[in-house]
Amino acid sequence: MTTNQEFMPRWASSPGATIQDLMVSKDVRSADVAEACGLGSDEFTRLLHGSIPLTAKIAESLASHLGGSVSFWLNREKRFRESEVIVEADQWVQSLPLKSMKKLAWLEVPRDWRARIDACLEFFGSDSLETWKHSYADQLQTVRFRTSPSYPNQVSSVSSWLRAGEIAHREFTGGSFDPDALFSALPEFRQLTRVADPEDFVPQLQVLAAKCGVSCVIVPAPEGCAASGASRVLGDGSGLIQLSGRYLSDDQFWFSFFHEVAHLLLHREAPIHVDGDPGAFETDSRESEANSFSADVLWPFDHRPSMRAAKKPSRRDIVRLASNAGTSPGIIIGQLQSSGVLNHAECNNLKRRYVRHGSKLLLKK
Repeated sequence: MTTNQEFMPRWASSPGATIQDLMVSKDVRSADVAEACGLGSDEFTRLLHGSIPLTAKIAESLASHLGGSVSFWLNREKRFRESEVIVEADQWVQSLPLKSMKKLAWLEVPRDWRARIDACLEFFGSDSLETWKHSYADQLQTVRFRTSPSYPNQVSSVSSWLRAGEIAHREFTGGSFDPDALFSALPEFRQLTRVADPEDFVPQLQVLAAKCGVSCVIVPAPEGCAASGASRVLGDGSGLIQLSGRYLSDDQFWFSFFHEVAHLLLHREAPIHVDGDPGAFETDSRESEANSFSADVLWPFDHRPSMRAAKKPSRRDIVRLASNAGTSPGIIIGQLQSSGVLNHAECNNLKRRYVRHGSKLLLKK
């Protein structure tokens, strides 16, 4: 997209700047130039700001009234539009979570700003900013973000995270997504919630998911990305569940996983689902449905004891409930907290906690 043989400023100067300089130096009224160009005052102002193109007809009028050749004005317009594209790409790069991308070893960040544009486009597998917009920004229009000062560049950060998931998915050989197989495998997935260590259950989870044509990858979220999970069916027909493990606890990890399973099974009409911090993402009926699906898989509603009249469960009660439900105490706690039986500060020491080692999750000892 860029070359090193020519000077490229990090700004775009429209032909309007030259027009204004010449009008001042030649003492020509803007109204006279606008009339000569066949433009109203508002249109002429837009021309000066670069928001409408400088055409061959306008170039002829400018050459007659301000000087310069027609080719000079057309070349001035061409250089401006080329610079405008590069400046927009530079602004896009500055919106990306470059520090996180470097720390997570997703990207070597060149010092030269022009080289950074090329490096970032290469990371996304795009040859231009327009291609990136079509592949990521347009796709993320289906994901509704909340306006949050904590996440000012959500589309750029989330798209970086999604791209890292696609790269992690590259070696997947599980074939096309099979919804029936995924639904039938739910009991086997659920059994894995009893396994404490991610080093043990994650490989089993990935093998089981692959048999259903689904790749499950764990990718840490970069700065500015509040996502905990995402799901989609890719162009090759395979399914992709992407988890960030951002809360580093077993109840959140498994709830996110089954939430994304729900989207793949129930909401395939949408091209992508991205879920996470409720302060950053809007919720709708599909999100509520996926939440209910996940909660019911983790601890079936029909098997839950009535907690309304009973006293608040003790630690021993929670361990017993988990054993009867065939899941982990942390998941039971998460569900009791979600339903309001426990507050969010109670019994958290029964949850299994994880730590990060690169992109892996490890059991916190």
